[in-house]
Amino acid sequence: MKRAIIVSIAILLATAAVHHAVAQPHMGGSEMRQHITAAEQYLNLTDAQKASWEAALTDVESQNATTMAKAHTAQKQLNEALSAASPDACSVGNLAIQAHAAMDQLKNAHETLVTKLASYLTPDQKSKFDAYVAAAMAQHREAGPPPMH
Repeated sequence: MKRAIIVSIAILLATAAVHHAVAQPHMGGSEMRQHITAAEQYLNLTDAQKASWEAALTDVESQNATTMAKAHTAQKQLNEALSAASPDACSVGNLAIQAHAAMDQLKNAHETLVTKLASYLTPDQKSKFDAYVAAAMAQHREAGPPPMH
C-alpha cells in the first residue's frame, strides 16, 4: 500500500513537471519563421535588416537543431512512458527532467535571438518590435502547451 502511494505521488509530480516543461514558451521552426516574416512586414525592415535577421535566425536554427530534436524525442518518450499500463515513476521523472532541460535551452536560445534581432533595429522599430514580441508571447501562452507526440 505504501509503495503504491509513493509511486502515485511520483507519477503525479512527474506529470506536473511535464506540464511545466511543455508550458514554457517555445516555438517550432516554422512558427518562428512565420513570426519573423510578420514582424519584418510590420516593422517595414530594409533589405539589409532582413538579411541580418535571416542570418541570425539561420544561425540559431543550426545551433539548436540537436536540442530541438532532443526536446521532441524526450517529450515523445515521456508521453509513451505515461501512457503505459503501469508507468515507471523513475523513468517518467528522468524523462520529465530531460524534456524540461531541453525546453530551458530552447527558451534561452529564443531570448538570445530576440535580443539579437532587436539590435538591428532603429529606436522606433525597436519600440514596435518589443510590443510585437510581447503580444506574440502572450498569444502563444494563451494557446496552451503544444500537443505531445
